[in-house]
Amino acid sequence: MVSSEMHWDGEDNPIVLVFAHGAGAGPQSEFMHSMAAKLAHQGLAVLRFEFPYWTQVRETGRKRPPNKQDVLQQAMQDVVSKAANGTAQGKPLWLMGKSMGARVAFQSYDPLHRAGFNVKGCVGLGFPFHPPGKQDKTRTHELINGAAKNLVVHGSKDPFGKQSWIESQSLAAQLMVEWVAGGNHDLVPNKSTGVSANESWQQVAERVASFIKEHS
Repeated sequence: MVSSEMHWDGEDNPIVLVFAHGAGAGPQSEFMHSMAAKLAHQGLAVLRFEFPYWTQVRETGRKRPPNKQDVLQQAMQDVVSKAANGTAQGKPLWLMGKSMGARVAFQSYDPLHRAGFNVKGCVGLGFPFHPPGKQDKTRTHELINGAAKNLVVHGSKDPFGKQSWIESQSLAAQLMVEWVAGGNHDLVPNKSTGVSANESWQQVAERVASFIKEHS
């Protein structure tokens, strides 16, 4: 199922980044909108889309739990397929997601690669390494795929995986983790730092764009 809600930023740019939203906010959230615009300004073509459950949230105004992972992954793969046969034809593709969307992105890489799509790798923004307070329920295995290089940008104080805990884990060799010092799950440091959300997100966008350009 391909959502009718697909949003391009910088669609004529030479590298395509398919950007999946998190569990509690859709593609038009402040974070998603701002990050897409900043990445487009850095020279990437950014495609935001909504998962099936979010279409129902938007249309009914009622909160709903996310679809199961297999449904979410199929939705992202369908969006990639549609893009690759249209605006993104012939261009290198990257998969990116915020939180839950990052889980979907990393797990969608292998089936898309096997299907012959020109996917290069994945980026996770605030990857949910474990539910808050439940470090025994780790999701580090979901970061393993066949991409040559992957990136996670993560707040060092994120309750979904703090820096000290993550650095104690055995992570995939091709995975790079970059830190937003003092950052929470929204990739914004605490107010005492004097760094605004806009400033922090700009720095994140620059890091992501630099990584993607280097490895495309």
